[in-house]
Amino acid sequence: MGIPTELPGNLGALTAAPAVGGHIDGPRAFTWTRNRLVHFEVDRPGIDPNVLLDAWRLGSWYCELTILRMLEFNGRYRSRLSDQRWSGNVENVPWH
Repeated sequence: MGIPTELPGNLGALTAAPAVGGHIDGPRAFTWTRNRLVHFEVDRPGIDPNVLLDAWRLGSWYCELTILRMLEFNGRYRSRLSDQRWSGNVENVPWH
């Protein structure tokens, strides 16, 4: 679909999470977080809320880009991963 799989650098908590360690891609980091939640083990420490927030942002971004791609959108959009929240901060979709 042309959606980047690199783990975005501004998701610092997710990148720094144990077992993620910045050496895997975004889909695997998202899956790792999901598995830690679904397959909870009592003797394993919980997940930092900031990691959950980063995983939520990443998953939302993937969903949004998937919908845009399926609609064959090729214009500019506001990325959910952008830390710039002002109006007009837009970029081209990754596949354009």
